[in-house]
Amino acid sequence: MTNSTKKEVENKLISIVKKDDQDYICLIDMVRDEDCTDHINYWMRNRNTVEFIGLWETLNNPNFKLQNSRLTFQLLLTI
Repeated sequence: MTNSTKKEVENKLISIVKKDDQDYICLIDMVRDEDCTDHINYWMRNRNTVEFIGLWETLNNPNFKLQNSRLTFQLLLTI
């Protein structure tokens, strides 16, 4: 079962989703500033982040197909 709540942290409302006794926080809510700068978008295009996601998926997702994802990762880095 999944439920959602919001908690105020340092004058920001942060979404928290609880699923299977695990809490997940919204990174976008955490980094959003007054100008709504898209920090997550910049972070996701960073080469180190893309390489980390590929490694994490390889280790933790048995359905992950690295060959199919290489082109996607390359496209992310060129945007």
